[in-house]
Amino acid sequence: ALTQIHSLGLEEGQAKYGTKFANQEVFLVKHLAQDTLTQCNFFHGCAGFLTGHAGFQLQFEQSLQAIDPSIAAPYWDPS
Repeated sequence: ALTQIHSLGLEEGQAKYGTKFANQEVFLVKHLAQDTLTQCNFFHGCAGFLTGHAGFQLQFEQSLQAIDPSIAAPYWDPS
């Protein structure tokens, strides 16, 4: 499933696996789009770290599951 996320374009992947499919470019753009001039972004160094990564992980897991429903991507325990 991860190979498909890295190799398929978004339109091709969604046509094959449905609207929950997101390719690696979607995740890269989402992550980089939060950068700011203060070197703080929503995903790193700010208040949104835990919730931002949880949402990011959920979208990634759902994309994997669109390809193979048996996949589970557990979220880490930050404690």
